[in-house]
Amino acid sequence: MNSPTRRHRTPRPSLLGLVCLLLLLVPGAAKGQLFENLKSLSQRLPVGDPSIPDPVRGPKGIAAADFNGDGLGDFAVSDKNGSITLYLSRGEAGFAPPIYLQAGAGELRGIVAGDFNGDGRPDIATAAPFEGVVHLFLNDGNGSFHDRPFSSWLGGRDLATGDFDGDGRLDLVVAGPKMGLVQYQGLGDGTFAVVRSFLELDSVACGDSSDFPQPAYFLQSFRLPGRRMDSLVAAHGEGCDHLWVFTPGADGVLAITGELKNIDVNALAVGNVLHPIGQGPPELVTASLNLGYLEVRRFDPTLGSFEPAASLQIPVEGGPRSIRLVDWDRDGWNDLVVVIRFVDKVTLFLNQAGTLHPGASLGVGRLPRELEIADFNGDGSPDLAIVNRYSLDVTVIDGFPGKATFAALDQVYPVDGTVSGLDVRDYNKDGYSDVVQLHLASAELSVRLSDTNGLLSPPTFFPLGTHPTAQAVSDVNNDGKPDIVAVDLGGSISVRLGLGDGAFGPEQVYTLPPHLRGGLFALVAADFDNDGNVDLAAGFVDCRLVFLKGHGDGTFSVAADYDHPLTFTYEARSMAAADFDGDGELDLVGAGLDGRISVVENRGDLLTTHQLRIRNFESPGLTEIRSIQVLDENHDGDWDLFVSGPKGSAIFLGGPGLSFTLKEATRFDAEGAGTTTAVGDFDGDGNPDLVVANADSKTLTVFVRKDAAAEWEPALVVGVPSATFIATGDLDGDGKPDLVGTGDVLWTALSSRRSRIVSLEGGGGGTHSRESHPVINELLASNASLPVAADGGRFSDWVEIFNGGTGPEALAGWTLQLVTTNAAGSAGTNAFVLPATSVVTSGGHLLLVAADKKRTPLHMGYTLPAEGGCLELLNPQGQLVDRVVYPGQSTDQSYGRFRDGSAGWVMNPYPSPNRANQDNGTLDPEVRFDGIDPESLLAGKAPRFRAHGRDDLGITTMALFWTRLDIPDDGEHRTILFDDGMHNDGATQDGTFVGAFDKPLPPGARIQFYLAATDLTDKTIYLPAKPERELSVVDPTLYTLAVGGERPTLEISEVVSDNQGGLKDELGGTPDWVEIRNYGLEPVSLDGVHLGRALFEKPGERYNFPKGSRIAPGEHLVVFCDAQSQQSQWHAPFSLSSKGDGLFLSGTREPGGETTLIDGIRFDALPANQSWARLGINGAWGLHSPTPRGDNWPGLWVGSVRGGVQIALQTEPGAGYVIESTQTLQPGIWAPVATVAGDGTQHILPAPADAMRFYRVRTR
Repeated sequence: MNSPTRRHRTPRPSLLGLVCLLLLLVPGAAKGQLFENLKSLSQRLPVGDPSIPDPVRGPKGIAAADFNGDGLGDFAVSDKNGSITLYLSRGEAGFAPPIYLQAGAGELRGIVAGDFNGDGRPDIATAAPFEGVVHLFLNDGNGSFHDRPFSSWLGGRDLATGDFDGDGRLDLVVAGPKMGLVQYQGLGDGTFAVVRSFLELDSVACGDSSDFPQPAYFLQSFRLPGRRMDSLVAAHGEGCDHLWVFTPGADGVLAITGELKNIDVNALAVGNVLHPIGQGPPELVTASLNLGYLEVRRFDPTLGSFEPAASLQIPVEGGPRSIRLVDWDRDGWNDLVVVIRFVDKVTLFLNQAGTLHPGASLGVGRLPRELEIADFNGDGSPDLAIVNRYSLDVTVIDGFPGKATFAALDQVYPVDGTVSGLDVRDYNKDGYSDVVQLHLASAELSVRLSDTNGLLSPPTFFPLGTHPTAQAVSDVNNDGKPDIVAVDLGGSISVRLGLGDGAFGPEQVYTLPPHLRGGLFALVAADFDNDGNVDLAAGFVDCRLVFLKGHGDGTFSVAADYDHPLTFTYEARSMAAADFDGDGELDLVGAGLDGRISVVENRGDLLTTHQLRIRNFESPGLTEIRSIQVLDENHDGDWDLFVSGPKGSAIFLGGPGLSFTLKEATRFDAEGAGTTTAVGDFDGDGNPDLVVANADSKTLTVFVRKDAAAEWEPALVVGVPSATFIATGDLDGDGKPDLVGTGDVLWTALSSRRSRIVSLEGGGGGTHSRESHPVINELLASNASLPVAADGGRFSDWVEIFNGGTGPEALAGWTLQLVTTNAAGSAGTNAFVLPATSVVTSGGHLLLVAADKKRTPLHMGYTLPAEGGCLELLNPQGQLVDRVVYPGQSTDQSYGRFRDGSAGWVMNPYPSPNRANQDNGTLDPEVRFDGIDPESLLAGKAPRFRAHGRDDLGITTMALFWTRLDIPDDGEHRTILFDDGMHNDGATQDGTFVGAFDKPLPPGARIQFYLAATDLTDKTIYLPAKPERELSVVDPTLYTLAVGGERPTLEISEVVSDNQGGLKDELGGTPDWVEIRNYGLEPVSLDGVHLGRALFEKPGERYNFPKGSRIAPGEHLVVFCDAQSQQSQWHAPFSLSSKGDGLFLSGTREPGGETTLIDGIRFDALPANQSWARLGINGAWGLHSPTPRGDNWPGLWVGSVRGGVQIALQTEPGAGYVIESTQTLQPGIWAPVATVAGDGTQHILPAPADAMRFYRVRTR
């Protein structure tokens, strides 16, 4: 953000008829062109009856038909809140207000349309799996329906229609868990008869009862040439990898005629693809979201099924989620419409004589899923309706008549590379603002210059950093031209000086010294020392801050002799500078995860101080502040703050000194929740307005007021194509502010003219820069399931070389070497010299197989370490050409350049060996719940939680949300988990997160909770699940924990995770093992006690001790961990990882069934035949020689246990022991405490609780 100056005290027809969330609330608010253009950006229609109070909502399916007989396509959407939203088209005037049909069911899933009672009007059928009912809404005409439900079964969820018996009446198929698939015969009067069930489909379904009603089924009926009855294809979702083909017999009863296994399906379609429509049998098209491609299979009449092997495999950038076949361009060949889930887009794949090629692509709402195709506007061209799960709406996209593309606005532009910054200003001094975007994934800066009509040019890219996270625009070399400064996740600062024509000079990189390193994600450029030169304040991805002094020539240096970064406030993604106290020095303000506003006072020493002077101001109800705007809201001469986050927005009024007061009268409520803001006079009334955009819902709100004394009110709430960042500038040169937004796409709302509908042409995204010589392009270092053709289909690791030069490159004699460093710091090198046949064409790829065995000349002879490593490419002269240091890798994900030969590197969910690298979006965070520190559950202690997170870009937020189930309507509480090295969490930014409640829980407390982790791109993962109701409602999908009460005297005492010939099991095997012991004075029942690798392990993945088992005082039990639970009752259903793992001992408290924690540990990689052992009761852990079924502490142990003192003695069989004690070491006064007969076990005894006492043991 730029620093404030120092001072002292007409709706568009057709496409635009789709008005979403439009509110005009302020009487007299100007309705200028900018407002009209903002409305025109909205192509989304809200769904789900808002009058239903149940918070569980979200669209699940869509069906299209002409429901009112006017010749126009309409659509109906089923919702989890039990309603159907029906939109009837008005042609070029858009859609009529929604009609809501109530099913009276808890949740609806699949939905289909068809004439089920023979009256010529399409009806609607939808499944309610939790009630075991199919609701049949019969069409009464004129948009009215009546419900005639019929019973199916608990779990029936997905539907398909077809004429399976050839009688001319529409039949129905219902599929879901517990029954598999059931065929129903339509009787022509709106009733159905069961024909046959296929339970065998459910027998191979994956998932468990906790996932009910999973798995989903994908269904499609189709008709083979010359047949009068429809066939059916069905597939499991959720990675179940099965697909079936059903063909009706002469009696109209379906039978399974084909089964395909090991086929990943997330969507399917059937129709002619490899040849023109109507010529030959149809093909099967399947979409794999997990693998990122489409596959086309031919129908084999001799098999009565589709071929097992795919005829075509088409990579899809971003991952396909839903597909439909349609002849979009009317050329007689079916094209394919593909919903791209991970980047919120829909793409049209055009069929060119049997091959599919990606064409037009447009942004949609949040998390798109199902789609339907119909002519909604009556222009004779197909249109799209796409369900958006998270933004709770449907995007409607018009086809452009006469062209193989979509209709689009001329003010919407393509974007890739994951935008992490936006700035709008005049970079080439032509009087028109231009648009600069920062790209996190591609490591670039892009510039789009504006023309006199406000249209933007294709982008020009400039490499910048490795993962740039935030930018500041300022004149850092005092030449009057705007320059770009960016901070990076790699811990560096990059500078590009503006040339004044929209271009930038070479990159200058400033790397922080090792003791100041860490990921950076916030930046402010301002003159903090008042010397006329711009300085920098850079915020780390934790709670730290560092200042860099500017020298006025575009160069910077660390401002002071810091021995460590300065402590600021946790996760301050938003910062700004202004002279808040009027002393002539710029102060710094920031806000972050906890919602507090933190102001740093500058007394002229901000660049030299080692201790920041910080004042904090609470913002009740606000968390994760994402934007701070500095403005004089009340015109009193003091700077005020407008802050915004996902929970809402607020205004803080500045006062004397550094004081701020929350403006209580201002309530922005739900419309004020956002992630980015802008300030400007957008309605032309001479008063500044506030704009808040929400990246999650992709909505934008404009707040206006009549004058400085009036309250802020929403003048417009509208859906926008993207809302990650917004900014304002004068793109069209009319002297009025325009708005610009970016994220998945870039859009503008101009003040001078209305948007125009144009045909969306391919391209427009510019050309990324790339290296002009051979480079390491992509690598896969943890391949578990992706066959490599170059290695005979084995699951081998690999490295890909790319040639970005203009001509072919002979790589004979080049060397690819792996440089590794062991624990002692010694470096080792594995080298592979490329053979004479290694020639790579311009723009071509060469795949090298990373395997120990050299089966071909392109086998390297070594593998890649999954925990990370360094690869170097050297030319025949030994000169280093390329070097890649790659981080630890997740299974079946590659690490590659964003585009072939580009500077930025990304984790790739869809590895692409010997293919062009694609923009598949960023990955979701990976989160592991590491449990609760057992000692923190003792009386008077605040529970302390641990988690581990990893992300391709960086986790910015880890929080635990919880409620007390033992207190009615307790509400939702939030506990931050920190990774700053200051909360007993290890090193800063090491992925270990720790957080504790702010007060202890009383005995008997019962809590329900979940974890949420968000990364730099606002992707959030929930563990174990995202709650769909208020947290105070008992939810079996969430974690529940009982606190207090007497825990059994059990502990995990020893672990061996790499047993090589040590302890043997009953069959002579040497599995890994864990030892449990009773350190108490009484026997303990093991009924209801569980052992697992996680505290909340699923029932089938945890070990239950044999029913009736008891463990005596001092006794040690061994459980073998080899996933061979069928071998005996002492074998667990899980194995331990030799690279490190976790173990948790837990119980269950009745009647609520909450988990109780008994003990838990996490351990790193252990040497072979070494144990991780607890030394003494509740003692410290350390490496030890294994002592299975015996004590780890030799001899006598005395210590405090639960407020008392206990003695533990490991004995030998046949030996006798006398334990003696004394309160002084004077000779001759030792008194016997106990006599013990040795039996080879540990004996535990109570001891006097004196203030001081000495003990010894003598053998008899």
